[in-house]
Amino acid sequence: MSECEICGKYTDELYFTEIERAKLQACKKCSTSGKFLGTVRSEPVKKQNVIIKEIPEKELVDNFEELIVKKRREAGLTQEQLADKVNETHSIIKKIERGEFHPSEKTAGKLEKLFKIKLYHLIKRQSYEEQPKVQSNLSLGDIVKIRKK
Repeated sequence: MSECEICGKYTDELYFTEIERAKLQACKKCSTSGKFLGTVRSEPVKKQNVIIKEIPEKELVDNFEELIVKKRREAGLTQEQLADKVNETHSIIKKIERGEFHPSEKTAGKLEKLFKIKLYHLIKRQSYEEQPKVQSNLSLGDIVKIRKK
């Protein structure tokens, strides 16, 4: 199992992809962002040596800026009025609505409560860790033959 050099996802299938003159090993989804150069051959990982953990993570929805603009307009609020309601600056609201700035979880929570929408959702990322190998009781002297001169 190998890791995509773009998104970090672990997968059995990696593809050589050229993106902006950089040659990367990418998963199937990320490989569509560039020029396909070929497939990566990798040795399968032994399942008994790998621990797979699912880590819950909050992720901002893809169209958060459009959603906020739509709900603000439906509520009949200006950007300044929205900024006052969620205790943010007008410039931050302006940047959030243009997609130039991601709202913090705190600000997103206020916007979610005000507009009754979801801006963050939980996703489960898989983390792969190799189990530590079992140590034997061999010492360096057991491995190396000492030569006397």
